[in-house]
Amino acid sequence: MNALGKQVEVEVKKEGKNFYCDLDGQRIPFRESDLKEKDKVLAFIYRDHDKEFQATIQEPKISLGKIRPLRVVSATKIGAFVDIGIDRDVLCPFTEQVYPLKEGSVQLFYLYIDKSNRLALTTKIKDHLKGNKTFHPGDQVKG
Repeated sequence: MNALGKQVEVEVKKEGKNFYCDLDGQRIPFRESDLKEKDKVLAFIYRDHDKEFQATIQEPKISLGKIRPLRVVSATKIGAFVDIGIDRDVLCPFTEQVYPLKEGSVQLFYLYIDKSNRLALTTKIKDHLKGNKTFHPGDQVKG
């Protein structure tokens, strides 16, 4: 799904007590239950623990392909979980950490889609930085 990890404008639909949106021919349930049918909302699309797509109207602190400073929520055996601004934290696996992450620290992260088609984070941001081609060797800049 090309909306994974992004905010997209969708129309809220309802079946019974459940709200959902249609994207790429798929019915994506909303995490929230206090929506209004036929409203147009910005929805962030992600995969939940059971690998099903979910939508939320919570605004994320990061989107796919972006670099942002984020806070580490917990360090576990499989990696660090990081707060991206929605109810679900995202994993930064050990293999994607330049150095071990500690709970409470704030680091720069890049959001990508892993081999399992889930959102993941990396601190290996060097290859994702974009340079400003107007600078030349010897130029003085403030940063």
